[in-house]
Amino acid sequence: MKKITYIFLFLCQFSHFVLAQNKNETVAVMPFTAGKADAERALNLTGYVETAFSKSNRFTMIDRTSFPQVLAEDTLQRNPDLFESMAFEQSKKLGAKYLVTGRLSETSSGTKTEDDIKKEATKNMLGGWLGKTAGNAMGQATGSIPFSMKIVDVQTGKILKSESMIATSKAANSKNALAEAMQEAQKLIDDFIGKTFPTFAKYFKMIDDKKVKIVGGSKVGFQKNQLLKVVEVNQVEVDGEMLVEEIHLATLKIIEVENENFSIGKVETIHVKGTVINEAKFKQPNIFIKSGAEK
Repeated sequence: MKKITYIFLFLCQFSHFVLAQNKNETVAVMPFTAGKADAERALNLTGYVETAFSKSNRFTMIDRTSFPQVLAEDTLQRNPDLFESMAFEQSKKLGAKYLVTGRLSETSSGTKTEDDIKKEATKNMLGGWLGKTAGNAMGQATGSIPFSMKIVDVQTGKILKSESMIATSKAANSKNALAEAMQEAQKLIDDFIGKTFPTFAKYFKMIDDKKVKIVGGSKVGFQKNQLLKVVEVNQVEVDGEMLVEEIHLATLKIIEVENENFSIGKVETIHVKGTVINEAKFKQPNIFIKSGAEK
């Protein structure tokens, strides 16, 4: 009986967490720190972060003009650690729930030589195609955008998530390679924020054996062709510690956003053999629908 009660309480707490994820929260996004040579790209990365948050319509952004001392050029460029500390304190005063900071390391671009192509061909066991590969790829430029992001819960001071990423691309010349790497960086940022702050949807009804109507539309940023996860959440005991286990049962693809409150999803993939996606499954208390499925 205690175990059943404990699991019930866990599911109640998790359901409360789900509801909290869809509430409007206040976010402060600070400019990415970078060397002067990369100042423009750092500004673009900052814009990508702000766009990613605004897409979901779940966040209120604090205007950066509210941080005049923090954003002073000498603080921003010369002392990144002091910059983050000042940003944290000001965010707390302004009532922000989350503070987002980022650092752009030195970007790079280069052009492949014949030796580079030979090494790649040998590594990939393409010796028989070496001449053709070298002819097509020699002179191809590569671009690299290494950066890191950190999201801090301002109320607790704890780091919610921190990650280093590298966006890379290849193109005919260095300028295009870096431009395409920036596009890849935008995708990485969207993915980082989407996984940190997933949007949850509620089951409404089955339309047929593949299509399901869900509570969640344009108001929470859902878009046509977006992929959603159907997950089973359990609490398991490992070495005396209670852990949360999330099992990705299936992937839904949004085929229509009806309005701000409802969307139609179609079952694209079943990830756990034997899983049947139907009304009975969705009505289980530990089954949830959330954003963050990968293509």
